[in-house]
Amino acid sequence: ILYKKRDSALVQFADASQAMQARQHLQGLELYEGSLSISSSKNHQVTASPTIDDESLMASPSTHRRTIYTGKNVVPPSNTLHISNIHPDMMEDHLLQLFAQYATVVAFEFFKTTRKMAKIQLDTVSSATTAFIALNNYTVQLESGKACTLHLAYSKHHIRPVDPALESQKAQVAGLQM
Repeated sequence: ILYKKRDSALVQFADASQAMQARQHLQGLELYEGSLSISSSKNHQVTASPTIDDESLMASPSTHRRTIYTGKNVVPPSNTLHISNIHPDMMEDHLLQLFAQYATVVAFEFFKTTRKMAKIQLDTVSSATTAFIALNNYTVQLESGKACTLHLAYSKHHIRPVDPALESQKAQVAGLQM
């Protein structure tokens, strides 16, 4: 973050292709009542301020600036988020309340094969990004005393809306089989 322009920052990428991909995915993204404007800097290196303790930057592995990033499976921001590392004791309502603090929840579904992962669809890309920033690597304390750290990613697959006509047909068939 620039000292005299607190609404601006310099970000250094490992290579030009990663920088271009970030620009393509993030240019114009609505965030915090503004939109991101991304441009190339005339500076080719970013050096940290001498007031920042380098050790504190590396204290958390999730924010480690020297972590190797491969760029594999990069998905542009969308209104659907993939949630992983969900504890089996965590209820759907708890997740919905957590995300409802940041956005209107449009749809939610656990993966059919495991309850450790889910997808949540929010009303806008902007609100999904706000929720992503707030809740990625967020630690949830469960009533059982256990904790889990949620991991988020943008999803390229949206949640299919449930067709009400199909659901009523299923209910009728289930009623006939009883």
